[in-house]
Amino acid sequence: MEPEQNTRDIAAVERTVREVMEATHEITRRPSRSEPAIRYAMIDPILWSLGWRTWLPWECGPDLALGRRGHIDYALFDDHGDIAVYINVQSSYTRRRYGRIRLRECVRGATYGVAILIYGSSWEIYDLSRRTRLFDNKCVATLTISLYGGHEPDHVATVLSQWIARARWRDEEVRVPEVQSR
Repeated sequence: MEPEQNTRDIAAVERTVREVMEATHEITRRPSRSEPAIRYAMIDPILWSLGWRTWLPWECGPDLALGRRGHIDYALFDDHGDIAVYINVQSSYTRRRYGRIRLRECVRGATYGVAILIYGSSWEIYDLSRRTRLFDNKCVATLTISLYGGHEPDHVATVLSQWIARARWRDEEVRVPEVQSR
């Protein structure tokens, strides 16, 4: 990707982040801060701005069952059909610890991709390729997407573009997942 194109893409993500911050502020003022409200008002617009077409089943699997490991709220696929981004969404009332345990179970054994825990307006990003036994040590970024007390939109846009932009998982940039021996 050319630097000029990347700058334009990050600017588009930044504009979306600003809009999402305003919508999130409205959601948090209302009595119901449900998971669907967070998904529709916050997550989907950000994923769209990052190049993900969540309406295409070969790019996004919403509420994807992972067998005994549970289910993931969003699975974003690379060009080979492998899960590149796992997203677990919790309402702001749900304990963060429970969401992290659920996400850890869903990605157990994965050495490829990124896992994201979203609870309310906070996003935790985990690099699954990191060689560490503890899941918490795979955390590479924590973002708060909020008008009050949140990170600046340009910082959020840069971090999200770096870790989960669709272009990162395009065919020429995708590495083959490692096969673990048993």
